[in-house]
Amino acid sequence: MAPRTGVLTTDAPAPSSHLSQAIIHNGTVYCSGSFGMDPQTRQLAEGPYHQTAGALKNLDAILNKAGTSLHNALKVTIFILNMDHYAEVNKAYLEFFTSDPKPSRTCVAVAQLPLKGAHVEMEAIAAIPEKSIPDQLARVVQQLNLRASAYPQRSTGSLVEPSMLTGETAIKSTPAGYSRGGDACATAIINVTDQLSIIWSPYFLDSNDEPRYTRAMALLLAFAVLEICVCFSLKFILGKASKKIIAKYERTGRVPTLIAL
Repeated sequence: MAPRTGVLTTDAPAPSSHLSQAIIHNGTVYCSGSFGMDPQTRQLAEGPYHQTAGALKNLDAILNKAGTSLHNALKVTIFILNMDHYAEVNKAYLEFFTSDPKPSRTCVAVAQLPLKGAHVEMEAIAAIPEKSIPDQLARVVQQLNLRASAYPQRSTGSLVEPSMLTGETAIKSTPAGYSRGGDACATAIINVTDQLSIIWSPYFLDSNDEPRYTRAMALLLAFAVLEICVCFSLKFILGKASKKIIAKYERTGRVPTLIAL
């Protein structure tokens, strides 16, 4: 399953500890229920009309943080305490959604809402426009690349930092006596394997976005292959330098201490 990403913004009321303001999954944002409440004072607006307008504003703020807006909503659900207020709720709703096509919608009359004094609660599901999806892609790639860094750390004790988008490996520190070249080459190979797993992940091969994601993943793989070439070149250069050091010490009769590559 593709990773889920939580959404949190101070432009909407802070969520309770048992939920997120919204969750992003596969280019879609799923918002929790929202009230017509001021984000700073946490005071409810007066009456059903203003509470509806406030709830829409809060949902829009959450969706803006996720890289979209309420105008990209696919589905809106309204929970209303009293159907006598239906006209007021609709008035505020239609003042916000002024163009077609409007999102699909369900309005449910309920016996009680969880917040005292609330007349209406709203939730929404919205799509993230294509131009915003690379931001989500970068977050997912970052999470997946953690696997490539974890293996070398466990097996060698080295501190390896794969770049999120290029697969570049930077060895920060290596215990004395350990092969830097060997660690770099092993890490590069692991990164290539990791990029292959990303390419074949179903999340990146959605039927609507396959060509774009395939190109992006091919670029990741190309950088990872380049990384292997650089690491092996480094190993070759250091090996050549070691031979020169050995030849120099042979003339003095001493034996140098070298780290094997």
